Amino acid sequence: MVAQPTATQRPNKRLLQILSGDIWAGKENQVLQQSLALRDLGWEITVLLFNRGESERRFAAVELATLAVDESAGFSSFLREIWALGLSDYDAIAVHGHKELAVAVMLRARFGTPVISTFHGTLEKHSGLKSIQIRLVASARKLCSRLFARRIVCVSHALAKELEIDWHKTVVVHNVTDLGVVSLQPAIAPETEFANSLYIAVVGRLVKIKQLELALEAFALFANSHSDYQLLIVGDGPELDALRHLAESLECRARIHFLGFQPAAEWFIARAQVLLITSEREGIPTVVLEAIKFGTPVVSTPLDGVKEVLALIGAYPCHFGSSPTELAQALSLGCSQAFNRVAGAEKLMENFSPKAAAAKLDLIYTDRSV
Repeated sequence: MVAQPTATQRPNKRLLQILSGDIWAGKENQVLQQSLALRDLGWEITVLLFNRGESERRFAAVELATLAVDESAGFSSFLREIWALGLSDYDAIAVHGHKELAVAVMLRARFGTPVISTFHGTLEKHSGLKSIQIRLVASARKLCSRLFARRIVCVSHALAKELEIDWHKTVVVHNVTDLGVVSLQPAIAPETEFANSLYIAVVGRLVKIKQLELALEAFALFANSHSDYQLLIVGDGPELDALRHLAESLECRARIHFLGFQPAAEWFIARAQVLLITSEREGIPTVVLEAIKFGTPVVSTPLDGVKEVLALIGAYPCHFGSSPTELAQALSLGCSQAFNRVAGAEKLMENFSPKAAAAKLDLIYTDRSV
């Protein structure tokens, strides 16, 4: 059974969040939203990033204290820059990756600051030497979390079960979505052909674990009987060229659009007829929470994280499929459905709001029982 922390009141609570910051994606968005909610509970938040760019800009834009060091400068230079920052006066360090955990363990040894290791998902599968390296990194991260972390946070029960690191230390804190006013202004002009189009949206990093070839093949089958639909792929990543090549081989290629990274990706989710998720594995996809927020039907591969969300939300138009044929059939079902956005938002507020997560994290970051 997952351990539950006990409440301890501490004045002047200070938290150091450490994450790579090399991209802006679901994990970075989660840290930002949770940090803002923790700030409302009296926490003073500092965010340490290992890269400059979009993540640094976003954290700074909401007035979170943001420090950025350049990990590309070399390991010794990188460490010297971190030591020069001081970073001694914190109640807890929350880390969100393997490199981040290594730095936090060194800070713990030097300053005695408790470390909380957060797992947002599992690492991608690779072949050959890369596969061995990935497995070694994953094993080292789990071992260091077991030995040095005061608490281990997982974003879903399914992920906690898959990792099986240390049940005595592990706490589940679900991913969140901001239910307040959001900006739905896309980076592309609203008057483009997509503003009033019927479309299926795929939103996320273009990486192998997302299995986006399934999305293209499923849409190709779906498109045979739905000639008025487009497929919008919102995101960037190393699989872009391979996916473009596959798209060019399909008869519906003129209706497949790669839009690249979009700062306001939720604009496309809100206006889509269906959100399509084809990942091999996920913790809890942030995009599924955003789809429910806007009342957008979901079609997904049978991910435990998505099923966990639905178990808490209740009835929602979500259909599963594993093959292109099954996903195409699910898309047809999804396009014929609508949902009461208000009902979904009420359940999101109860289970997946930043406020709900911050209340749990407040206890985790102050708990001294482990």
